[in-house]
Parts: sequence; structure tokens; C-alpha cells
Amino acid sequence: KDLNPTAENIVVVIYNKLKPKLEPKLKLEVTLFETPRNFVSYSGA
Repeated sequence: KDLNPTAENIVVVIYNKLKPKLEPKLKLEVTLFETPRNFVSYSGA
């Protein structure tokens, strides 16, 4: 893909790969840490 490999983009790609494997009623939040104090979380659009 032509995505810039930022933490924000990577966490969305991970979310999109995991979400279809879970039951629809389950919630998913993915957190990606770059450092102990620098992270990004994503739980869907």
C-alpha cells in the first residue's frame, strides 16, 4: 500500500486485520507504544 508507516496508520491496519476475526459483539481497541509515554490507540471509526 501507499500508506505512510506512522504509528497512527499502523494501528489502524492492525485493527482492521484483527476485527474480522472477532465476534461482532466484542469491542476491540488496539494500542501501539512507540515509547512508554508515546502511544496511539484505535477502537474503530
